Amino acid sequence: MTSWRRWLKRHSHWLPGSLRGRFVIIMIAGVLAAQVASYTIWTSQVRASQLEQLDELSSNMAFSIASTMKFFRSLPVDYRHIVLDQLRSMGGTRFFVSVNERRITVADIGSGRKRGGGEQRTHHSDPAALD
Repeated sequence: MTSWRRWLKRHSHWLPGSLRGRFVIIMIAGVLAAQVASYTIWTSQVRASQLEQLDELSSNMAFSIASTMKFFRSLPVDYRHIVLDQLRSMGGTRFFVSVNERRITVADIGSGRKRGGGEQRTHHSDPAALD
């Protein structure tokens, strides 16, 4: 006897006795195999799509950072802090603050009443205007 027939004799109690039962088992195995294959293909396509989106996002972010750097380097040094304050008050981006060549000093308003609770914090470039 061949090894296939020996295996079949040993494990025949697990297999259904009718042709219909064997056909159902083959169909279930085929459906499961198709599901595994489609899931594998789908996950590889999703992963490739995510990597492509990440690459596009990275290049857009790099171009944005580069154009911001170019803009701020084109400004006179004395006006950079004014533009930064204006952008902060309008809710602009802040990532360019960390790439300056030197520290930009901003006058602190101290611990007066304007800094408290729900009142709006104001930015002044002249420390004498805070009194």
